Amino acid sequence: MGNNQSFSSRTTRLILLAALVQLPQLSHATWLVMGTRLEVRASGCKDPKRITPERVAKLIQETERRYSTWTPDSELSRLNAGRNVAKASPELVAELETVLTISSRWKGAFHPGLGRWVLASGVRTGRLKPIPESLGRPPEFVGRGVGAVLKDPRWVFEEGGFAKGLALDLAAAQAGAPGEDACELEVNLGGQILHRGAKPIRVQIASPTDRSRPWVEITIQNASIATSGQSENPGHLIDPTTGQPVASQGSATAIHASALEADIASTALAVIGSKAGSGLEAGRAVPPGVDWVYLHPDGRAWAPARLKTRIQSLAPLKWQWVD
Repeated sequence: MGNNQSFSSRTTRLILLAALVQLPQLSHATWLVMGTRLEVRASGCKDPKRITPERVAKLIQETERRYSTWTPDSELSRLNAGRNVAKASPELVAELETVLTISSRWKGAFHPGLGRWVLASGVRTGRLKPIPESLGRPPEFVGRGVGAVLKDPRWVFEEGGFAKGLALDLAAAQAGAPGEDACELEVNLGGQILHRGAKPIRVQIASPTDRSRPWVEITIQNASIATSGQSENPGHLIDPTTGQPVASQGSATAIHASALEADIASTALAVIGSKAGSGLEAGRAVPPGVDWVYLHPDGRAWAPARLKTRIQSLAPLKWQWVD
């Protein structure tokens, strides 16, 4: 999916919604990467060559070439087909091990091996269809590494829930840890935003059913924020515990210092919340370190009580603050 947003000054508000962002056009570097729009603002480095918009774009393009399962010659596609970890690069294996570790914290709400179920759903062709019950449930993987999970023929890594996060974390590493020597960096990759800098930014989260209507504004700093929902693509969220699509409900936003953590968390929270019809149930499953907001189409909203001072309502919402 593409979008038509851009970054502006730090006082500009960013509108975030399920995989799409809407902002006025400004003259900043943009690219088409991972089937969506990438926008980068980088400045403030003591060494101006250390990180530039072009360098960030290159990192993300390289990640796409390694992880895209839309092309049969990417490294991940070859790993899925050959199932031989020994032939994969150490970098790819290490990153996938991290994905598995983070995924396991969500106790079944997120599964990085849903390739067969995604293809069967028709989501990639835009023509959704029932997933055959013969596929059954996706295989469990808690405590198992890349080599172990690939021994199961049902397992096919599906990068849709984690590749953007991996790419953004690579960009963040180039900016450096927050501190005196860190660069200023703002990246918008298809609606997931990464920020590194001395001053916070404000991000707007849209209605779960209408991306043109901002409902919430939240402050973030040195973090990534991602939103998952089904307003743009109903039926694309698959419940890993059943192997079937979840009912379309609200949208889930996750915030974490790691873009990979935020990417995975937003999908997991959307799955849990959609099943329960409630952000409360989603919030009970959140691992430490993840901030979150869950919005229901009827105007109910959930978030941790610690976020009260960082959140501003832009619509008449019924907040339930979770301790």
